[in-house]
Amino acid sequence: MNEQTPRDGAPEQRFKRGIVEKALTWAAKREWIPIIEPTAQERSKFILRESHIADYMQPGQKWADIGTGPGHTLEQIIKTTQDNQITIIGLDPFVVPFRPVRNRLASNKHHSFIRGAGQQIPLADHSVDGATLFFTLHHIPPNDRNLVLNEVQRIVKPEGIVCIVEDTPKDSKQAKVVELWDRMANGGVKGGEEHLGDQQWEDIFSKRGYILDHKYNFYSRDPFGRDVPHTSFIFKLPNNDTPR
Repeated sequence: MNEQTPRDGAPEQRFKRGIVEKALTWAAKREWIPIIEPTAQERSKFILRESHIADYMQPGQKWADIGTGPGHTLEQIIKTTQDNQITIIGLDPFVVPFRPVRNRLASNKHHSFIRGAGQQIPLADHSVDGATLFFTLHHIPPNDRNLVLNEVQRIVKPEGIVCIVEDTPKDSKQAKVVELWDRMANGGVKGGEEHLGDQQWEDIFSKRGYILDHKYNFYSRDPFGRDVPHTSFIFKLPNNDTPR
């Protein structure tokens, strides 16, 4: 396992689904908020770059993005890997993607969006070469989180790659900053988030049979200039069919 700290620099969940789904449906049918759309694109570029996951994607592969949300990160993956013709499937329990993303990807044939939950991913066993989960797991209760991790193991080919990016506060002060920023990024909705440190996440993944290949720690800044810590975990799945 390698660890590197680079330069600083839509969740699946069980909460008042009706309110959240109505808000996302409303946004998805419109051009979203013009002042936010460029910010979302830039943030997705930043997160993708710092996650380093594009370095692990090989020409002609098929990947799944679990909890794809409005689709901005999926869009950046497609743009970054377009010469390699990576096919990527975006999965989310709510409406995806937002209209600006949909319009920009209209001419691209190497992607699809499906509606579904990570606890029961509607894909066949070993049908993708890798999977990504960007800021998804902290929204999911522990029992359901284990189901998601098992499902990812099921759909990804043996020895495939999984990239999980999460907020990873180092202390209670940072945890409060992370929680505030997370709620702002998700429209002010609080849904039982669990913000863990990078070692806590690593222990959870290890217990599920995920083999850590590389770990990247990085920071973004909230609107008040405070550091928001993140970690990109790159895993290589074992060469067997049995989730743990």
